[in-house]
Formats: sequence, C-alpha cells, structure tokens
Amino acid sequence: MKVVTHSGTFHADEVFAIALLKLLFKNEIEIIRTRDDNINADLYIDVGGKFDNIQYFDHHFKEFDQYHDIEKKLPKSSFGLIWDKYAPQLIDNKNIINKVRIMFVIPIDAHDNNVRLCKYNETNYNSYTLSNVISSFNKKSEDENDQFLKALEFAEISLQNAIDYIKEQFDDEQIVKN
Repeated sequence: MKVVTHSGTFHADEVFAIALLKLLFKNEIEIIRTRDDNINADLYIDVGGKFDNIQYFDHHFKEFDQYHDIEKKLPKSSFGLIWDKYAPQLIDNKNIINKVRIMFVIPIDAHDNNVRLCKYNETNYNSYTLSNVISSFNKKSEDENDQFLKALEFAEISLQNAIDYIKEQFDDEQIVKN
C-alpha cells in the first residue's frame, strides 16, 4: 500500500494515522512525504485537500464537516478519520474502539485542530501531550524523514500499548462482573 502524507513539519495526527495503518497492514506500506499532488497512491493522509473516506483523509479544507461530537466542537483530524475507517479491522470490539477513540484519538485530533479539552490549559498550565511528544521529533538539526520515522516508531508502540491496555481493562471488568 502506498501512502502519501505531507512533507515538512509533521504532527501527531498524520504520524498516528500511519502508525495505525502499519499496525493493521503489518508494515507493508510505503510512505511518501511530499506536497506534490501528482503522486499516485492508495491513500492520502493529511494532504490532498479533500476527504472521501476511501482514498483521501485530509481535514485541511473549508467544507470539512467531520466531528467527534454532535455539537460540532471537536473536529476530526487525519488520525480520527483513519481511526474510524480502519480501527474495526484491527479491533473486534466496538466498546474498545470507542474507549481508545475517547482516551487516545480525540486528544490528538483536538490538539491538531487547536481545541482545548481542559479548561486549565487556558492559563499557565499546559500539559505535555502525545502531540507535543511527536512535535519534539521535528528538529531542525536532524534529517526530516529520519525524524519522521523515529516519531512513527514511537507512535506505533504507543498506540499498540494503548490498545492493549484498554483491552486488559475490559477483560478485568468482565472478570469482576462475572
């Protein structure tokens, strides 16, 4: 599978979207980082200026209308779009999919869309989030693509650990209920 995402400074939304694809497709994907619209690919993530839930998973255009909530206060980013499409192929439990979405996906999408989830973030308190961790890989003194791959490796491990952790929570809840 050939996946195109934008070059330049990368963010958690496209890094985690690609990490999800790597977990699902067992690393059988080719990643091309470019802003060239003429590259032929299977998926375009966070680039291309459209969303069709088939090939294009971008949220950077005026008519974008995908949200995590009915009040339309939490827009999705490329991670949320890819999560909705591909998480059911990786996880066979809707409750676990939703819990990961709430705990892991929404905070990354919110950060990418500059939506504050915590009222304390508006003053002098600002938590260091997974999005900040991914951004910290953007080092001007390092090769951009090497840093992207390091961030992607971190994202894969973090996402797999989050899924495993939430699955274990559900298993533990079932034991207690029984």
